Amino acid sequence: MMSSADVSVIKASFLESSNVSVRHQAISRSVQEADRFLMITNLAWFCGEIANIVLIVYTAIFHQNYIMSFGAQAAVVYLTWLGLNVLGLSLAAGLAAIINHIVSNTYCLCLML
Repeated sequence: MMSSADVSVIKASFLESSNVSVRHQAISRSVQEADRFLMITNLAWFCGEIANIVLIVYTAIFHQNYIMSFGAQAAVVYLTWLGLNVLGLSLAAGLAAIINHIVSNTYCLCLML
């Protein structure tokens, strides 16, 4: 037979574990929302960089006379702009890879606990 003290300990343990579960679910939801936000902003940045690169290459190929009418400085500006956009594209891709790696390692660590 269980005493009333044992029952109260079991109830307290159950309430504590359910409280931890509720807190864990709330934290999990907020992390998922933050992850969704990061994915959307990273995708928008990536698409913007792709659009800029397409625009620069299109302008450089089909409007060479217009660019060269401004002299060599305009060509240098276009090449610099292209280089910076490629750098931004690589940063966006690298950020996505880093976030994915950190989240997957954290998720695996949580499963092991």
